[in-house]
Amino acid sequence: MSFLRTLLLLAMLALTLAIAAGFLGAVHPAFDTAAHFRAHLAVVLLALACLRSVLRRPIVAAAFAVVAFAAAVTCAPGLPREPERDGATGRADLPVHTLLQMNLLFNNRTPERFVAEVERLKPDIVTVEEVSRRWRQPLEKLGSAYAYRYRCPEWATRGGVTIYSRFEMTQDPTGCGAYASLGVARFMIDGRPITIGAVHLRWPWPASGPKQIGELAPILAGIGPDALIAGDFNATTWSHSIRRFARLGGLTVHGGIGPTWLWEGLPTWLARWIGLPIDNVMSKGAVDILDAKTLPPVGSDHLPVLVRFQVLPAAGPAGK
Repeated sequence: MSFLRTLLLLAMLALTLAIAAGFLGAVHPAFDTAAHFRAHLAVVLLALACLRSVLRRPIVAAAFAVVAFAAAVTCAPGLPREPERDGATGRADLPVHTLLQMNLLFNNRTPERFVAEVERLKPDIVTVEEVSRRWRQPLEKLGSAYAYRYRCPEWATRGGVTIYSRFEMTQDPTGCGAYASLGVARFMIDGRPITIGAVHLRWPWPASGPKQIGELAPILAGIGPDALIAGDFNATTWSHSIRRFARLGGLTVHGGIGPTWLWEGLPTWLARWIGLPIDNVMSKGAVDILDAKTLPPVGSDHLPVLVRFQVLPAAGPAGK
């Protein structure tokens, strides 16, 4: 029994160190990757603390339980929640628009499922990532419904990013990031030019996500006063990478979407329960996000995210 208690104590110490490392994302990208699993580590730590309290020394177990709870609290922005407003109806005098976001999965075997979902939902804007060559023909079916589109070049076999819009594109697109990491274009929505962006970053570590964000700084600085950015950031809502990206663009991260991705080898429907919230939505200025939620899987290892938003008039939030 003594050996088991010692083993549990060592395991809890290791988990605590891993959780603590996740708060050092600004020091090294490896720590930011560790932060992605903070919620999972907190749950395991809490379970071990409960087991340890049964065996002996409940005060020690309680201390670790407090650490687990505190870590879980910091993950709150990435957990699903009910809309903050009653019915998330927004302003009655303004139209409500929708944006559908999804990483399509470059080798998706059932592309028709996503196309059918778009045709069912009829979103005003669609942002997609991993638009590989095999997606070109299926996505042509969306052409008649979306007169305006902006596509960033493919990156190897993974594909590029594309924005489909019912709204008119007002000027030449702002640009594409390297490896199709970001595509931004400006559209006229309710009489205001709004920048729409589609994001596909790499993991903080061992990939090059932080380097990509640094290279995107000029584009983010020039997106304009009003914007709506969505995509696969490969970074959790509470991560340093997300905060840095938002800061460079003067953007506000919309929390409460919940987990959106799970390793391809596991059933995608489990994503909303044990996955990672790496598909995120950000906005600034006149774009007022009413809510954003995941939808049932449609063939990718990412869940679709449906965003409802309004564009505030020039008077701004004072008229809300």
